[in-house]
Amino acid sequence: MKKKLLLIVAAVIIVVGGGLGAYYLVNQSNNKSTTSENKSTESKPTATWKDDILTYNGKDGVTAGDLIAQVATIEKDKYGMVASINGVASDSTKNQYWQFMINGVSSTVGADTYVTKNTDVITWQLATF
Repeated sequence: MKKKLLLIVAAVIIVVGGGLGAYYLVNQSNNKSTTSENKSTESKPTATWKDDILTYNGKDGVTAGDLIAQVATIEKDKYGMVASINGVASDSTKNQYWQFMINGVSSTVGADTYVTKNTDVITWQLATF
């Protein structure tokens, strides 16, 4: 009789434990997909495009290069430099280039290197050298 009771208790523990394990796995999976959905629905930064000048705010921890790709259509040259923004291309015969500025100051690093802050104002404008 004790053996039967022990077997029944063991079976109940296994069934309940298996059910709880399955419940945990399903909830973990749901939490992951919810997190992914939240990331994909984050709002894009706001940008202004006027007189061939692009301006947008930085975002903590995101590079200026990643942000420009979210707010404008860009093309890069073979060196990885921005060659065209929203269809407006720099013209090397006129010594033009797309100048990348942070808070009104010309950057000393590339947009793909500079990690922005929420307080940054990023500007791109055609400049000559």
